[in-house]
Amino acid sequence: MSDATSNVRCAAGMIQVILAALCFGGCGQGERGPAPGATSQGISVPSVAASTSVDAPRRSIETAVPAEIALRNFDRTWKAAEKKLQKSGKKGITDLVAVYIAKSSRLGQVSFLPRALEQAEAVVADNPKSAMAHQTLAQALGAVHRFDEAEKALVRAEELGRADDEVRQQRGVLAMALGRYDDAYALLHEHREKFPNAVTWALEGSILGRMGKYDEADTAFAKSEAMYIKASPFVVSWILFERAGMWDRAGDVEQAKRYYRFSLQALPQHAHAVGHLAALLPPAEAIPLLEGILPTSDDPEYRAMLGGVKNEQQAGSGDALIAEAQKGYDELMKAAPLAFADHAGWFYLDVAKKPDLAVEVAEKNLENRKVPEAYELLLAALLASGEKDEACRIADLAAAFKYPTRGMKRMEARAFESCGRKDDGAKLRVDLEAPRAKH
Repeated sequence: MSDATSNVRCAAGMIQVILAALCFGGCGQGERGPAPGATSQGISVPSVAASTSVDAPRRSIETAVPAEIALRNFDRTWKAAEKKLQKSGKKGITDLVAVYIAKSSRLGQVSFLPRALEQAEAVVADNPKSAMAHQTLAQALGAVHRFDEAEKALVRAEELGRADDEVRQQRGVLAMALGRYDDAYALLHEHREKFPNAVTWALEGSILGRMGKYDEADTAFAKSEAMYIKASPFVVSWILFERAGMWDRAGDVEQAKRYYRFSLQALPQHAHAVGHLAALLPPAEAIPLLEGILPTSDDPEYRAMLGGVKNEQQAGSGDALIAEAQKGYDELMKAAPLAFADHAGWFYLDVAKKPDLAVEVAEKNLENRKVPEAYELLLAALLASGEKDEACRIADLAAAFKYPTRGMKRMEARAFESCGRKDDGAKLRVDLEAPRAKH
C-alpha cells in the first residue's frame, strides 16, 4: 500500500488497553482457538508461516476460547446489560460502559464510543458519592481522549475511597496516553511488580516499547503471552496487537506483520489489527482483509483505506467508499472530536486532500496529547499546507521529546529541510539510517 493509504491508520487509542483487564465472555477452559486460514463470520484469518514454532503466541491462541463462542458470549453480555438498564429505570449502568468501549476498541463499532461516555456520566449523576462511578467515568473520558477530565475523575475516585492499588494502572495508562512515558513506566512497573499477570506484563511491554526499549518490551510481551492460557481471545488478541504495534513503531515490518497476524488468529474481528496489518500488505492481500471487516465495523477508517487501495488500482473505483468515510469522519468529529482527531487528521490530509482542515484538526490533537504520533501528523499537515516556518517551529518542539519514533524523526527531517535547516535534517537522516535494536 502507498504511504498515503498507510497513513490513514493511526495508533489505536492507548487508554482503551485498560479493557484488556476485563474478560468479555468466553472465559471457559480447554477449547481450541481458530486454526490458521480458518474463517470467522466471513473474515479470513491470516496464516503465519509454517516454520513458526509452537511458541507462547501460538499456545495462547490455540488454547483460547474460540472467537465465535467468545463473541456469542459477549453479545449475550451486551444484551443482558441493555435489559438490566431498561429494568432499572435509570439512564446509565456501569456494565454498559465497558461493553460499549469494547465494541468500539475491539470490533471497530465506533458509534458506541459516545454512548459509553453517556452511560458513565449518567452513572455519576445517579451516584455522585460513588468512587467506582467516578473511576468508570475516568475510563470513558479516557476512551474519548478527554484525558485532563479523566485524570480529574480518577482523583475524585481516590478522594471517595478508591485505593492506590485500584487506580494505579489506570493512572499509568492515562500518563502513557498523554506522552508522560517516564511517569507511566513508574506506575505500570510498580503495578506489575505488585500484581504480576498477563495484563500487567503486557502494559509494561507497551510502555517500554514507546520508550524505545524494544528488547525489554519484547521480553515483557513474551512473559504476558506465556501466562495467558485457556482464556478470552479478546485479551489474547489485544496482547498480540500491542506487541505488533511495538515492532511497527520500531520499523520492523516483518515482526509487526507476524504479530498482527497472530492477533487476528485469536480474534478475526479485531478491527484495529485488520487496519494495521492491511497497511503493511500489498493490495491483493489488503483488499480482502478490509472488505471482510466492513460488515461488522462502522469505523470510517477502513472504508477510507479500502477506497484508497482501490483507487490505486483503478482510478475512481474507491470514490464511493471514500465519500462514505468522509461522511463518517464528519459525524464523529462532531460527536467525539478528540477521540478521532488523529484518524480524521490523516484522512483529511492524505485522502480528502484538505491540508488546511488537517492542520486545524492536528493542532487540537497535539494540544490534547503530546505524543510522537501527534507531532508527526501536525508536521505532515503543515508541510502539505506550505507552512514551512511553522513546521520548523513544531519540529523544534518535537526534537525535545525524550522518546521519539522513527516516523516523527522522518517528519522532523522533512520540516527542517523545508525551511533551509539542511544540517539539522541531515543529522536526523543519519539517526534514521543507524542500525535498530536487535531482537
